[in-house]
Amino acid sequence: MQVRSTQKSDQNQVLAVYDRARQFQRESLGLYQWQDGYPDIKQLQADMSAGGSRVVVAEENEFPGIEAGEILASFFIQQGPDQVYLPLKSHWEDPAEIVTIHRIASAGRVPGLGKFIFSWLKQHYQNIMIDTHDQNLVMKKLLAQYHYKYLGQVSIHDGTFRNTYQYIQDSKKEGKSC
Repeated sequence: MQVRSTQKSDQNQVLAVYDRARQFQRESLGLYQWQDGYPDIKQLQADMSAGGSRVVVAEENEFPGIEAGEILASFFIQQGPDQVYLPLKSHWEDPAEIVTIHRIASAGRVPGLGKFIFSWLKQHYQNIMIDTHDQNLVMKKLLAQYHYKYLGQVSIHDGTFRNTYQYIQDSKKEGKSC
């Protein structure tokens, strides 16, 4: 698998991934984190314009029945902290060079995509923030597994609350030099 920037020709596949993720949330988790068609084409295009929309694509002969280049997952990397996290600023361990991750979604065709994305993020960024619905147990399990620290809850645009987390790479613990 590889991660690359989302291209205009990917839009229909990414929207299908969003649909599948909404369906999974409702049917498997009883969760309505993404409602009213969110995220939609306007959100995807805004993410692409911002330069942070990413897709995970299959490589040639990687998975039986899956073609090379097929989109398996999507996510958005925002440079800097999300503005809704500002009330928790006193809890941030290090405000420098933060990226915020939003809209992680899987097509549901390959197991382990969440782990792949979180491993990829750790390889490319040292200071990551993310939020999720309190009942999104799948995401909360991944966040714990990848050592994200819980910061607190924030209210988002629709008035609901999200749990906010931060990961800071410890160069000593990760086996990297300063």
